[in-house]
Amino acid sequence: MHRGASHHPDLLAKYENLQPGLADTIVEMAKDEQGHRHRIDKKLANLIASAPYMVTAIALVSIAVAVYLAIQGAIWTSLVIGPSGVAPTFLWRFWSKSNETD
Repeated sequence: MHRGASHHPDLLAKYENLQPGLADTIVEMAKDEQGHRHRIDKKLANLIASAPYMVTAIALVSIAVAVYLAIQGAIWTSLVIGPSGVAPTFLWRFWSKSNETD
């Protein structure tokens, strides 16, 4: 059994005999798929790299909103919004440490 990024050369030759140009089409499709996979992986890596900044921004905004609400007299609401916005910071740190690879 052949394992690899593409079809076995013998199988590609059979496809080519069946319909001329079919092997080239299959190889091009495999290249396109690989390029797509690399683009998606790069976007995911960029998203993961920017996550700490997003989490920090959420925490700062929630603290600012909680302080504003406390000043306006909505103490209980501020006590809910403040910690709920800061919690993702701690969850992100926990998640990122548990997913570290050596």
